[in-house]
Amino acid sequence: YLKLLMSVVNVQSDAPLFSFNNNNYHTRYSLIRMLDMCIFKAGLPLADYSWHSFRRGAAVFAFELGLADSAVQLLGDWSSPAFKHYLEFAYIRKVSVAKKIAKNFEYQVKQL
Repeated sequence: YLKLLMSVVNVQSDAPLFSFNNNNYHTRYSLIRMLDMCIFKAGLPLADYSWHSFRRGAAVFAFELGLADSAVQLLGDWSSPAFKHYLEFAYIRKVSVAKKIAKNFEYQVKQL
């Protein structure tokens, strides 16, 4: 996906992750400013959103796309396993666990 992203924005494969052309890329601060601007334009209170909520949401989104825990940790530059607390509450994971429990329950009932 990263190679596809780099080809769409026409940058070299060794360019920074948030590049938008060969000479320019977003920094943490430019992304925060952009996030603040989008929140403001949407008419939402800026105090309800932070860079951390964006980072947390990105971790859950990446996990729900099928990235392994270790890939999410690497991509998000998480130095500790604390990010896994966010993934435990991912909707897809909850649904998956509920389906497994239901399937096992049905199997157990048939065995009676």
